[in-house]
Amino acid sequence: MSDGKTHDRIGLQIAFPYSLALLLLFFPRLQYVALGLLAYLASIYWISPDLDTKSNPFNRWGILKWYWEPYRRLVKHRSHSHVPIWGVIGQIAYLFAIPLLYAAFLALTEGITAIRPLGEFAILHKTAIGVVFSGLFTGAGVHIVLDLKPKKRRKKR
Repeated sequence: MSDGKTHDRIGLQIAFPYSLALLLLFFPRLQYVALGLLAYLASIYWISPDLDTKSNPFNRWGILKWYWEPYRRLVKHRSHSHVPIWGVIGQIAYLFAIPLLYAAFLALTEGITAIRPLGEFAILHKTAIGVVFSGLFTGAGVHIVLDLKPKKRRKKR
């Protein structure tokens, strides 16, 4: 299991160029590459699988880390947050829980037409949304792979 500095270093120095290459290959437009790299960096520095502990990513939220405190207390370390894809989906759902609840409230009280602009936005920008999730999944994947490294064991005498 890697420490926070190792996650940051490998995520930036080694995996970042590969992410850039993949984005250029699959999404050759500059705005998609920039968006994907920003999402990738966010997944390493702020939306990390280690938000379930008092880690560097947790502390990087500064005065806003109070928002992640319930998540940190509810989610056992290395449980669902360290599961590929589901961990990111859970964190994004938690991050946007209040806006999503508000959208659901609008839909219930004012009808589905109240949230139609959100659906239209998602359809219009589906590639950009896909690029953002790709960057988030890639950063989380790098973190999870680094955590698979076994700990050094002491020799028994």
